[in-house]
Amino acid sequence: MGAKRKPEQQAASLTGPERRYEAHNRRRVAALRLHVEKHGWLGLRAGRRAKVGAPELALTRWLVECRHRHKRKELPPWLATELESIPGWDWQGRDAAHERFVALLQGLAAAAPAVPSVADELVTIALLLDDAKQKHRKGRLARELEAMLFSIPGWSWE
Repeated sequence: MGAKRKPEQQAASLTGPERRYEAHNRRRVAALRLHVEKHGWLGLRAGRRAKVGAPELALTRWLVECRHRHKRKELPPWLATELESIPGWDWQGRDAAHERFVALLQGLAAAAPAVPSVADELVTIALLLDDAKQKHRKGRLARELEAMLFSIPGWSWE
């Protein structure tokens, strides 16, 4: 059995297409880190809403490809390690998002059993949040409400 090669030796032994593939993935990882740093995972969990050609759509498609390759054991280990080091990363992707969504609905239903329709309440919450965020951007949100919203764990004005 041969000795393990150092990363620089491995990189030197890559073919042209392999080098391009690695460079492509390194650029995508850098773009993903930047996006998550600036916006969190917004826009990447529901890529179908992004405009065609938008960077978010390209990143979302790449993430789906990475998850599929990982599932088939075809993803380079260095890339798996890079993805796992990004805060909020999970290998389940949409499945995990669906589980969080259902858990949120169950929590809302349990917290407000007298509410006739959780879905109606979610629409109301979404409209109120949109209004609050717009007013915040324009500097017209009441300071008390701004402070209350900001005190919610994980709150973001994005």
